Amino acid sequence: MKTFNPATDTITPRAWVGCLSCYNDGELVGHWYDAIDAANVLPQDIHGVPTDHEELWVMDHENIPTIPGSPEMDPLTATAWAEVIEAITPQWRGAYLAWIEDQWISTPVEAPGRDEFFGFFAGEYANFTDYADGIVCDTGMFIGVPDDVAQYFDLERYAADLAQGYTVIDTPDYNVWVFANH
Repeated sequence: MKTFNPATDTITPRAWVGCLSCYNDGELVGHWYDAIDAANVLPQDIHGVPTDHEELWVMDHENIPTIPGSPEMDPLTATAWAEVIEAITPQWRGAYLAWIEDQWISTPVEAPGRDEFFGFFAGEYANFTDYADGIVCDTGMFIGVPDDVAQYFDLERYAADLAQGYTVIDTPDYNVWVFANH
């Protein structure tokens, strides 16, 4: 399994919160914030002075699942996503986000919590065959089977059959995340 490097692997949900009134007038006025703070952003934070523009909107984001049809959302939703994502161990936030998008989960209310996620998540491997090999070894599948019989076991075919019960998602560094289909 991959070792987490906090210097390079930190995944923090971020949101570009902007003034909707200014946007509707053809101006982009806003700033990037950690999404956990998006719901607390005030119009004067965006404008730098008190204003009568009251409606704020998240017009772009990073490390928040993309809602089908639009990357935009209100600041409360961005903060809700951040709360769900930040409950996951930093090492596995990338896997969590990939699984959320693969499962077409579109709201933080639908997103699995930490315990539920780790009930599905089997880990990161070089490929699915390595995962299947781990099952063969961990279960002692060949204990007591003579070597001259065990040599005919086709691990690739076993992995292909086993994969039917799993979701496998490519990682950015050319490994795979493995999730059990429950």
